[in-house]
Amino acid sequence: SKQELIQMKKSTYKYLLTVYLILMIFISYINQGINNIGGLSYFEAICHSTNLIPLYNISIKQCIISFVQFMPLGYLLPRVFSKLNSNKNFIISLFIIIIIFKLVKLLTLTGYFDISSILLGFVGSFIIYRILK
Repeated sequence: SKQELIQMKKSTYKYLLTVYLILMIFISYINQGINNIGGLSYFEAICHSTNLIPLYNISIKQCIISFVQFMPLGYLLPRVFSKLNSNKNFIISLFIIIIIFKLVKLLTLTGYFDISSILLGFVGSFIIYRILK
């Protein structure tokens, strides 16, 4: 029936979202490794791994990666969570997800908390969300 088909699609989207998030975590930790803190205290390493100035010292490659990295969220989130079909709810949820992801990478010293990366990731995901809406 139509209801079963809708439920099956939603289950598939949940599965894809789970796989995507697991891959993001796996790739982030395998790819980056622990930041080289070379004698710095944990706090100094955190400060060294943080950039709050947009588009400061970022390469074209980093821009493209950051832009594309979170695009699947723009497609999957509204299909898994129907409450995210409104712009406001989607924007708030997306920012929370991206910031939590980046904060965990920063606090575990496996990546950087770069405002440019956050903004570009948000824009990439939001563009996909708006195109498909």
